Amino acid sequence: MMGDKDSEESVYEVIVRNAIREILSGKKYDHDELSRWIDDLIKKILDRLADFRIKKYIVHCNIQHKCGAGLNAAASFQWDAESDVCSTVRWENESILCVVQ
Repeated sequence: MMGDKDSEESVYEVIVRNAIREILSGKKYDHDELSRWIDDLIKKILDRLADFRIKKYIVHCNIQHKCGAGLNAAASFQWDAESDVCSTVRWENESILCVVQ
């Protein structure tokens, strides 16, 4: 049987994957659209998380051009390992790489 943490993580991943598909599916990388895509994606994810009454969350989104260039990033978070979860969803097409945490 799936525990509460596993269930919450699974719900989050489904929400994120659906939001990414709705916003980015069929799109080609366009630097001029990045800010709008990220804003729309985060808003859609936050709205859906609120529908599920998930009370505490941080949403971080990175969209980059898939052209062989590298990306280095770092972040630090502190949470309650007993009750909080962390999940990463990666999505890509021919020209876009999107990672949401």
